[in-house]
Amino acid sequence: MTDEQVEKIIKSNMMLQMNLAGIRSDFEEASQRTWVGLTDEEIQRSYKLKCKEYGHWLDERTFLIACNWAEAKLKEKNT
Repeated sequence: MTDEQVEKIIKSNMMLQMNLAGIRSDFEEASQRTWVGLTDEEIQRSYKLKCKEYGHWLDERTFLIACNWAEAKLKEKNT
């Protein structure tokens, strides 16, 4: 094996290790984030936007219950 081939293998290995370190770092950062839920204002704004888009086929209370349920399920899966 030539010196160039060895050097190429070493560089390739170093790049792989750097990529794996970056992936590990991204994963660790993501797993350490704290849960941030929607505010009541964000939910109300979403409801109003959806009403404009689709009409008032769903009352605000039911929309709020559905949002809270979905948020709880997402929090359960992600924390």
